[in-house]
Amino acid sequence: MLILKYLKNRFVQFAMFILLAAVCASIDTNLGGAAGIIMATGAAVASTKKDNETKVETEVELTSESEKVEIPMTPAIKELINLMKDGVVDGVKEVVNNFKKNLKLPGEGGLDNARSEVYEKVLTEKEKSIQNSGERRRLGMNRIIRGILNNNPDWVPDELYTNAVEEGDTAKGGTLLPAPMANTIVANLADNNIATRETERWPLSSRTYKVPKLLANATGGWRGEKGRARVDSPSFGDVTFTPHDYALIIPFTEEILSDVDMDLEALVMMFTLKDFDRARDAAFLRGATTADGTIYGLYNRAGLTEKFVNGTNFADLDYDDIIDLPAAIEAQNLVNAKWLMHRTIWAMIKKMKDDQGRYLLSSEERKSQQLEGFPVILSEQAYSTGESAVSRRFVTFGNYKEVKRGSRNEIHMSESNQASIVDQATGETIHLWQQKMKGLMISEKYDFQQFFPNAIAALKTKAA
Repeated sequence: MLILKYLKNRFVQFAMFILLAAVCASIDTNLGGAAGIIMATGAAVASTKKDNETKVETEVELTSESEKVEIPMTPAIKELINLMKDGVVDGVKEVVNNFKKNLKLPGEGGLDNARSEVYEKVLTEKEKSIQNSGERRRLGMNRIIRGILNNNPDWVPDELYTNAVEEGDTAKGGTLLPAPMANTIVANLADNNIATRETERWPLSSRTYKVPKLLANATGGWRGEKGRARVDSPSFGDVTFTPHDYALIIPFTEEILSDVDMDLEALVMMFTLKDFDRARDAAFLRGATTADGTIYGLYNRAGLTEKFVNGTNFADLDYDDIIDLPAAIEAQNLVNAKWLMHRTIWAMIKKMKDDQGRYLLSSEERKSQQLEGFPVILSEQAYSTGESAVSRRFVTFGNYKEVKRGSRNEIHMSESNQASIVDQATGETIHLWQQKMKGLMISEKYDFQQFFPNAIAALKTKAA
């Protein structure tokens, strides 16, 4: 099997070499266009056709002229690239080591205590004799990551390979993250990420998954001793989960990969956690347009009960609007109900005063983040005061457990050394292959669906 993998990878490398040679012959010698490179970094990809232009909506933009990927570079990835470009390997190690101090493995303490047979399988006999389990983990996972980036199947255990063809998706593939690594990412997201913590996970077993949805319950009635009973039937519809593929590319230089003291696993987990945290909350609240369709978030999902503020701006929010929102939710959903908003909106509410200049919220309510007796959750992905617009939801209230997050609970990784990363603030383009960098793509699939939209209500600005 390893021989077949080896031959397959060598064939792919040869084919890519021939393709790259053909592309280079057709473009200017400065290679400024990075032709043929289409890869998403930290963004969900979706495309629509318009004349001769291909546009990727929401966060990604492709042009048919140069096929340049324009993707917002996260601050963390930008910091990493700058450190690597400056050759500051020790700076990267310092960032990674600080991250490890606060990272806990589920039930196993710190990351350096992690144990896994998967890591051991790629170690030499001498390395297996190392007493420190954390050191064995670091050596093993570093080798697995290098194996993926260098297309060396001898350094990637067989059980990590996944066959995407079996799922009916021939365009995707790669390897699974080892269980300790994947479980750590999942556990930390469950503790710290709002979309993961507040929603309920729905396990998926196929590419799309239909779940029955109760539209109307059966209704009974009173009857006499010999009277006829009322006969009524419930009505059902379907909710279809379509997992959308979100990918992050983490760049590496040869200096980083060859540093024997670098903890590549911790580095990958650090950037994966930061970016997945942002992406999940953004999809949960604002939705996303992807290659597989649309993820509907709380701000654009149909069916939510809406209450309008008396104006077209977030600043038109009045405390009476806040009182009205819990009244729009059925009593059974108030048990687990919470507010969800941006910290700047919460600050605006805390500063509301009565006619005599006294704060409407008590000091204890402001400190404990309580509003009308319910907890307040703050998210950086919620709309801030600076993003006010007409017909825009900006505060939600309700039981978010009624939102289901459909997921395979699998995280994949694969090599991607021909991607381009664009800093939209400066316009700078980082072509990995030109910068002699290699990219590790980390991806996961999920979808958000809501069985009972009326379990959540939203405050919204007027259209005009």
